[in-house]
Amino acid sequence: MMQYGAHFTRSKGILNLLVILAMFIALVAACAPAAPAGESGSAAQEPEQTTITVWGWPAADVAYESFIADFEAANPDIKLDIQMMPTAEEHDKLLASLAAGAGAPDVAMIEINYIDKFVAKGGLVDLLQEPYNAGKYKDEMVPYKWMQASSPDGRLVAFPWDIGPATFFYRRDLFEQAGLPSDPESVAELTSTWPGFLDVAKKLTNPDEQRWAMGSASDILYTNFAHRNLFDADWNCAVNNERAVQLLTYAQEARAAGVDAKVSNWSAE
Repeated sequence: MMQYGAHFTRSKGILNLLVILAMFIALVAACAPAAPAGESGSAAQEPEQTTITVWGWPAADVAYESFIADFEAANPDIKLDIQMMPTAEEHDKLLASLAAGAGAPDVAMIEINYIDKFVAKGGLVDLLQEPYNAGKYKDEMVPYKWMQASSPDGRLVAFPWDIGPATFFYRRDLFEQAGLPSDPESVAELTSTWPGFLDVAKKLTNPDEQRWAMGSASDILYTNFAHRNLFDADWNCAVNNERAVQLLTYAQEARAAGVDAKVSNWSAE
């Protein structure tokens, strides 16, 4: 869900919980048995309840909680069973259940960086086909997210639910302590070039106070390559070029300057 580009998956398909559940509801309704002729009263009208099991990881639960009550109120025959767990655990369980052909949830989140692993395991259907017909939502999606959810053979094997926007955060108080201007316009100008960024990073870093300008020099690569195509349309490597070498050089210079804390991404440190 970076989270960068989290996706939802069903044991035999990938569903966006906010949009595609409408398809799921229609499918459940279409498959529900009709009441016997002549049957009347509350017993005949009481719908059979269906439980939809959802796997995800913390952070997404806030999004779920924002609509669960309204969803269940509007669909009394459907109960959502939301199960949250650490990302790695969720991915491992989902891979194992797909490989075994049993035990997968109805809906699950997949981190976009790992979706190829799930496609390779099988169990994901083409959402462009019946009964999903997700192609009608294509024009409502950001093009690159739709491409990320598509396989090389043209199938839609995932359904995106966010675009993971990001921005630049900084501590005004620490900038001021380092004798640097702290207003957004000045900070933007100071950090608009790599030499300027590195100079600011050096002034902000103070190992004696356990303070570094960035978590890891690898962040330089991640923030520049995140959500970019690493291959061109012909599947040739698109990062084997001068710009990629330049980014690697920047990361090397940041590490040599001692401005990163040398902790991995998503670390609790």
